[in-house]
Amino acid sequence: MPEAGFRWKVKSFLSAFAILISITIFLTCVVRSFPYFWSEKDTPAAETGVIVHVYDGDTFRINFNHKERRLRLLGVDSPEIGDPSEEMDFWARLARRFSIYYLLRKQVRLTYEKEREDRYGRLLAYVWIGQNVLFNELIIRQGLARYFETSSLSTTMKVRLEQAQKEARQEKKGMWQTEWPEPIKSYQASQYLGELKTVNFFCGEVRVTRGYTLIYDQKKQFQIYISRDRRPLFSELERIRAGDVISVFGLIENYRGQPQMMLFYPRQIKVLARK
Repeated sequence: MPEAGFRWKVKSFLSAFAILISITIFLTCVVRSFPYFWSEKDTPAAETGVIVHVYDGDTFRINFNHKERRLRLLGVDSPEIGDPSEEMDFWARLARRFSIYYLLRKQVRLTYEKEREDRYGRLLAYVWIGQNVLFNELIIRQGLARYFETSSLSTTMKVRLEQAQKEARQEKKGMWQTEWPEPIKSYQASQYLGELKTVNFFCGEVRVTRGYTLIYDQKKQFQIYISRDRRPLFSELERIRAGDVISVFGLIENYRGQPQMMLFYPRQIKVLARK
């Protein structure tokens, strides 16, 4: 009798264990059927990828282990390049350069809300760079994009992005500015990479190479770049000479170890004094 009782207990245990396994498998299948869980065949399992192209300030192309997707920043709206308004086109070009500086060919981490795609098939994501920096928040805080309210945002992120725009407006950054920021000297430019700044310097040389124009400061510690297609807008360049005192506004980038600023419109450059 004791032996029969033992066998009955073992049999009951195994039956209960089998039922538990069945329930676990069933729940796993149900959970994975929800749209906000990725399946390996639909989307890469990794949440990290490399930005391979920047369309504008808020739209990119990302590579997940050789599979590319279009990506849109959640809660962010930057101006469109080609906008008929010069004001909007100007800020759109700066926003694109800002995103290029921080994201292009960089590995980023993505997080999502429940709605992972928009109606155009683009991923909707929060993009994290460096030491846990939220790029969506960064570009709004610099005044290069506006907060875009949508019902898919969590309460925490709504508050966070709204606050970023509030600070940008209060500090008059980017699109919210009413005048250029206080100037820095050209030798200081390397300390402000990735920032919108006004830079004052003595012109050392104006060089036209293969259609584009470069303006150097006297010690070649800083340079201005004007592309071939934007060059016709800058009639003032014909009058700039070595020794002139120049002031420029834009994003300070890094080109081969040298601080550089790209100009898109004549409004970005002023001659303060002529030699």
